Amino acid sequence: LFSGVDHAKLYAKYRPTYPAEVYQQIVNFMKRNDDRSKFDLAIDVGCGSGQSTKPLAAHFTQVIGIDPSQGQIEQGNNRSDNANVTFQVGNGEQLPCDSCSIDLVTCGQSFHWLDESKFWAEVDRVLKPGTGCLAIYGYGNSAITNNDQAKQIGHKFYQGTLNGYWSDRRLYIDNLYRHITLPYSDQIRIDSISIDGEMSLDNYIGYLSSWSAYHNYLKKNSDDPIPNVKARMLSALQQASGNDTIKYTFPVFILLGRKP
Repeated sequence: LFSGVDHAKLYAKYRPTYPAEVYQQIVNFMKRNDDRSKFDLAIDVGCGSGQSTKPLAAHFTQVIGIDPSQGQIEQGNNRSDNANVTFQVGNGEQLPCDSCSIDLVTCGQSFHWLDESKFWAEVDRVLKPGTGCLAIYGYGNSAITNNDQAKQIGHKFYQGTLNGYWSDRRLYIDNLYRHITLPYSDQIRIDSISIDGEMSLDNYIGYLSSWSAYHNYLKKNSDDPIPNVKARMLSALQQASGNDTIKYTFPVFILLGRKP
């Protein structure tokens, strides 16, 4: 899905990064049943270019990021500066790990691409009994917070121009995974975190251009809608504030569960 080299580069450059609180919440949940200062092994499924993999390095002796896209793995390896983090091609339905050997399995913005039943079974196979944890988390749709007109332009691009070009699995993100229940009785959900910040309009357009639906649109149409979206947003921003700064927020959701 995000396999092309150019698409992988856009993904690595423009996709938002999670605040440190996300990883602290995961570690806090793990420490309810396991008070070690550092854990042994985590595996990040659907790691992309490593945005959600590298922050785990401080808490684990070894972290493995896996993704079916060779292009994404190359981006992860090119950008990795942690000796205990490695990346390899693979998928969540067949993890490269021994049974009962993993402290944590994570899925950051990737669970909706997996075969749910096969993934649950594979997670249960590899997690350590009694302490091994599963963390599924992600972010919902962005909202521009400093300009209502620019916000509406982005919304129409998402729901109008790109309507029919999104995978059906995009509904998972629209719903913030509220319909997902983890396969363990010891589980919690956290909805108190958001990704907030500001960026230039160029960088925000870069984020929009990393969307899979936009790339599907380009494959099936001769026109490129992004320049028009950018021009209209720029006009709205400059009329209101005289600059091209975008302030944004993404809602973050976290589902945490522990293998009995």
